[in-house]
Formats: sequence, C-alpha cells, structure tokens
Amino acid sequence: MTQKQKTHHIAVAAMLCAVAFVLQFIEFSIPLIPSFVKLDVSDLPELLAAFSLGPVYGIVVTFLKNLLFSVLHECGHLTVLCALGMRPKQLRLSFYGMALRYDRVPDRRRETAVLFGGPAVNLILWVLLRDPANGALFLLNMLPIFPLDG
Repeated sequence: MTQKQKTHHIAVAAMLCAVAFVLQFIEFSIPLIPSFVKLDVSDLPELLAAFSLGPVYGIVVTFLKNLLFSVLHECGHLTVLCALGMRPKQLRLSFYGMALRYDRVPDRRRETAVLFGGPAVNLILWVLLRDPANGALFLLNMLPIFPLDG
C-alpha cells in the first residue's frame, strides 16, 4: 500500500468516525414494533469502514466514536472545574475510562460539583434527546463505586 493510499484510508476513517459520533445521538422508532425498540444508525459508518477499508479500520472507527463520547463526559467535569476557578493538571486514559486530575485538592463542596459535571452531561443528553443509553450512563456514573463519579 502506498503512502497516498494510507493517507486516504486514515482520512476516510476519520470522517466515518465523525459521522458515527453524530449519528449516535439520532434514533428512529420502527413502525409496528413496540416503542422502546429504537433503530440506532451509528453503527452503519463502522460497518462501512470495516467492509470498505478492512476490519481493523472498523474497529478503529468504533473505538474513536466511543472515545469521543467519553471525552464529551470529561468536558462536563472540565467545564465545572474551570468555572470554579481551578485548573486541570492531567487527563488520563486508562482501561476503565478517562480521569481528570486537577492542580489542587478542592473542598468537599467544590469536588462534589466537579464530580457531578460529567454525569450532568449525560443527564442533559438524556432529557434533550430522550436517549435511554444516556440515562443508563447517568445512573451508572452516580453509583458510589471508586472509579465512577458517585
């Protein structure tokens, strides 16, 4: 494979990743099927990447789409952190998700506000888009288990 073909494959995969991320927020009801069953079309760009560019690109597009969604959650934490006058120190990617570290240890009230910033993004998306996945992520993140926000 030439350098031009590699660049083309990477560019197409990046565009398909962006399309999959946007389509993740769109669902359709299927006629004559119960209302809780929705058609999620965000997997179509992943399949298109897998069939046209190869299975590795399909996996990469899937991974990047989910990583972008995790970054959206962390942006909620970051927004509250900056609004409270603190500075971020490090954004760490680990096997169970992303973690935002900040420059100083805040008091309990401020830390609670920063911790609720990420699930607040899921709550807002749940209310605006009526997406049950965001509702489930909100409830999951509010559990009082260590790596989660609760």
